Amino acid sequence: MPWISGRSARILTHERARAGHRSVMEAALALARRTSLTASVTRAQEGWSEHGGARVASQVELSDDLPLIIEIVGATERIEAALPDLIALAATHATITLTETRLWAPDEPPRP
Repeated sequence: MPWISGRSARILTHERARAGHRSVMEAALALARRTSLTASVTRAQEGWSEHGGARVASQVELSDDLPLIIEIVGATERIEAALPDLIALAATHATITLTETRLWAPDEPPRP
């Protein structure tokens, strides 16, 4: 089977977190595109961090600053090469986790 060793970097942040003039989410997705990594963003209903406290979405009024989980996956060497940029964009507005994973890499590229 065409499995390869990979890494998954998760950035735990919130919608208003900034990386310069962009949101951390936009900056992370741009980095993933530039470095040919796969990325996904999940908007959470509730979260807590020591720095930012509680962030909650109520049914009456949805918050515009909910927690985000940005997951970026790729081959080990690509993730390792992107880590300095990920750390720089997250700065003090996020927590980053890094885990080993296996990636399915079919021999034939996907069709557009």
